[in-house]
Amino acid sequence: MLCFTSPSPFNCSFQAMEREVIAALGKGEPDEVMSSAFKLRVTREDIHTLRNLCWLNDEVINFYMGLVMERSKKEGYPSVHAFSSFFYIKLTSGGYKAVGRWTRRVDLFRKDIILVPINLHWTLAVSQTGLLFRIGWGEKASEKSH
Repeated sequence: MLCFTSPSPFNCSFQAMEREVIAALGKGEPDEVMSSAFKLRVTREDIHTLRNLCWLNDEVINFYMGLVMERSKKEGYPSVHAFSSFFYIKLTSGGYKAVGRWTRRVDLFRKDIILVPINLHWTLAVSQTGLLFRIGWGEKASEKSH
């Protein structure tokens, strides 16, 4: 797409993305698949949960984590592993046995960044080269542990 009125080529991309977001937030069938990848489907209903800062749902979070991991495969980006939003719940309820095979094919020690979305008012635990960060809402929202 060429955009002659825009001083930056990036504005064209942002305008195109904005049109897609507006269309996704528009009227349509709730179960219409807006995007699918990483063995996940994001429906119009999932997108609508983001309106007016209502809430995030697992499908949206897991899809975004998939996008982050996909981008990390490109040259110049840190290597990333992102767990499913169900990982933390499974780990705390069933211990290591419940999630041990989730990393069977992943060498976490070779990753630059590990992301663990936690569905407790949506917190994101981030481990980067030996540091652990917790990003979320509420008290002590951005703690650092060494």
